[in-house]
Amino acid sequence: MSFIITNPFTGKPLEKTPDGTSLKDVNFETKEEALQFFKDHGGNPVEMVEVPSK
Repeated sequence: MSFIITNPFTGKPLEKTPDGTSLKDVNFETKEEALQFFKDHGGNPVEMVEVPSK
């Protein structure tokens, strides 16, 4: 399994981070890795959702 970054209000995957970094086809191995990536790119807390690996 892997994780994607979603909008906690809509449940839909985010297309980009607040600083404009694309999240298209970006998956993370852990929730912690996803959260750190989002923080590093100007994001506020979000929800990480587990998805089947591609």
